[in-house]
Amino acid sequence: MKKFLAMALALLMVAVMLPVTAMAADTALPAAVNGVITLKDDVTLADSAKINYGGGIQATKLDLNGYSISSNATWTLLVKGTLEIIDSSEAKTGKVVCNGEEGIAMWILGGADVTLTSGAFEGKGYGIVVGGTDAKFTMNGGAANGEVGSGISGNGNETNGTPDFAPTTITINGGEITGKDAGIYHPQIGKLNINGGSISGGSGIEMRAGTLNVTGGTITATASPVVVTPNGGGPTTVGAAIAVSQHTTKHEITVNVNGGELTGAAAIYESNPQNNPEDVTAQIGVTVTGGSLTGTIHKESAATVKISGGTFTDTDSIKNYLADGKVIRNGKVVDNTIVIIVPDNDNTTTTTTEKPANPATGANDFVGVAAAAAVMALLGSAAVLRKK
Repeated sequence: MKKFLAMALALLMVAVMLPVTAMAADTALPAAVNGVITLKDDVTLADSAKINYGGGIQATKLDLNGYSISSNATWTLLVKGTLEIIDSSEAKTGKVVCNGEEGIAMWILGGADVTLTSGAFEGKGYGIVVGGTDAKFTMNGGAANGEVGSGISGNGNETNGTPDFAPTTITINGGEITGKDAGIYHPQIGKLNINGGSISGGSGIEMRAGTLNVTGGTITATASPVVVTPNGGGPTTVGAAIAVSQHTTKHEITVNVNGGELTGAAAIYESNPQNNPEDVTAQIGVTVTGGSLTGTIHKESAATVKISGGTFTDTDSIKNYLADGKVIRNGKVVDNTIVIIVPDNDNTTTTTTEKPANPATGANDFVGVAAAAAVMALLGSAAVLRKK
């Protein structure tokens, strides 16, 4: 009897505690105050939360305030309008999580202009998807991670040749972006600007359409070697800091690298996984004018690759892509010139002599140096004779 009473009391205590446990986390986002949604506790959503969209909460700022928003839905947040996301907590532990199969922590819809200042976005599939006509996303800090997909992704779907989710503008100024297949996957028409931050994945960035401008930041491929697999509905390449692989949609691709650190088995790897015709791949252009590139440079289609600046670890792979008048010296691309200083009493005359580049062998460099040495020797003798 005593055992029965003890068990009954234990069950009663559990029953009393159940409502308290269930109420430990909110089930909906709190209302906005003066346009700001501020979390006061963890939020576990039964379905996606909408901000500035479809009858959802109207707000200009979301403050995670050290708490989390999570769901098992396809999307945890669906966002339109202008919104800044911050985490004002000292520990910066605020995050948005999607545990749904191939789930997306945040989908940025057409016409939206979203800025991430701080806070983490974690999805089973993707951290953040920028998918909608004229959708804009700026990342100044925080984090985005895709467990089986990409940290940040677009969407290249089209209907009768018309993009469903483009053009987009994505600007990365800071923060950390990680993914399994790619840090950033860009299959849509639009601009991707990398000015800072850390980006890593099987490939750092995969461009399948649109324009990529890199002026800073670190872009790292975690996979090695480079492997390319045809895919009409997703990423194709791992092992490249920047992978360029034109989609079945056959749109133009432009890549401009003027800074930043690119690291991978390949720093830049252009391929044609969908076997697009030559006149289509001829619309691909890659230009490197600066930056630090670790890994090979590779192209296999009719794409144009031109290198006129930057530092490289694999100097052999870039020789066929050097711009006219450029050579590689000590791993750095420089002008193919020789500067000769001619002493003349108290005056000096500087003469710059340009030679045709020979990027395949570098032979002209040695000839030029030898010629310069000979000239200097003769000039030195002449100077001595004059003094006598």
